[in-house]
Amino acid sequence: MAVLDKTTLQANIAALPNPITRTTLLTVLDDMVDSYEDLIAEYTTAQRDALTPFEGQKIYNTTSNRLEYYSASAWTPMSQKEVVAVDCSGNPNYPEGLVGDQYIVSVAGYIGGGSGKAVYVGDIVYCIVANAGGTEAGVGTSWAVCHSQSATDNPTFYVEVSLSVAEILALGVTGKILLNAPGAGKVILPISFVINLIYGTTPYATNTNFGIKQASGLVNTLFSISGTVNHTAVIAGEIDPVYANESFVAKVDIGNPTAGDSTMTFGMYYKIHTL
Repeated sequence: MAVLDKTTLQANIAALPNPITRTTLLTVLDDMVDSYEDLIAEYTTAQRDALTPFEGQKIYNTTSNRLEYYSASAWTPMSQKEVVAVDCSGNPNYPEGLVGDQYIVSVAGYIGGGSGKAVYVGDIVYCIVANAGGTEAGVGTSWAVCHSQSATDNPTFYVEVSLSVAEILALGVTGKILLNAPGAGKVILPISFVINLIYGTTPYATNTNFGIKQASGLVNTLFSISGTVNHTAVIAGEIDPVYANESFVAKVDIGNPTAGDSTMTFGMYYKIHTL
């Protein structure tokens, strides 16, 4: 049955015959019970939109997982989404959000796709403008990130990428993005690098000077990938010059390496400085 509001139920009671019969009384009581149950019924968004709602009607929306009530001419959330963990290692898009929705980062990466905001374990991603979700380019301004360590230029962050044999063999031409551009008016300040070469069976033979570069600069050589054993190196991150709002890319100089089959992990500790 359709949900009956208070005014309708009062009118039905007033219209009971005198004397009241059992049948007519049960009809009114059934309407009251059914209406009360429907006030807290569960609906998907599509089912909700098919209702004929009345002012103050309350439901639980199983699509958005929140309580909602009908006010004036629109359904309005009564609660935020429960704060849930989000794994950002796969660079997911932003979810659908209403103002105040929050997500806590469980695995570091990017939010809003591969070109989104860099986030780290413990960071809070929260909605500041209601949106349907999507990429950084589409809805990034509707979301803000509160870093768990600090909201200033002081915190030190860490990012790490793994390089397959195929990626290493393409480093002279393609490179491997380590960290996306930080945004207008900001610069990435490297502190140190952690490089781990996992030797396979054949060393890389040519173009083995591995390093890091920005779009406007040359390759800063950090390490030789021509080794024949597993090797780990920690190197101070002095790169000169450093360019504003540019990504950092793992590269080798001159051309692609050849012949080798070792893999690598490459990490960088860094700060973000606002100019």
